[in-house]
Amino acid sequence: MSTAETVKDFIRIANTAGLAKDVVDLLQAKVTLLADKVTMLEKDNAALTQENTTLSHQNQNLKLENEQLRAQLQNLQPIAGGLHEMGGLLCSLLCSLMGCNPLGKSCS
Repeated sequence: MSTAETVKDFIRIANTAGLAKDVVDLLQAKVTLLADKVTMLEKDNAALTQENTTLSHQNQNLKLENEQLRAQLQNLQPIAGGLHEMGGLLCSLLCSLMGCNPLGKSCS
């Protein structure tokens, strides 16, 4: 390798070294930004995982409560006599308060 070629190589290396340093600096900045983004996303993921766990527990509790309420509803006994008897009692009460038959029927 001649002296001229060596000088040319040194100049090329000097020129590209400056360019390479700028590229390396930019890549380093990009890596830093990406690392910050990854950290933020990991925190968000952890928070969402915790929220998901909490909501899953609440959902399970609501399902159990729903089953219990459905069972209670199935076990309820109807009122003796039903609505017909209640209507008669209401009619009798109205008759005694108003002194007449408001429905035009017998209250018995």
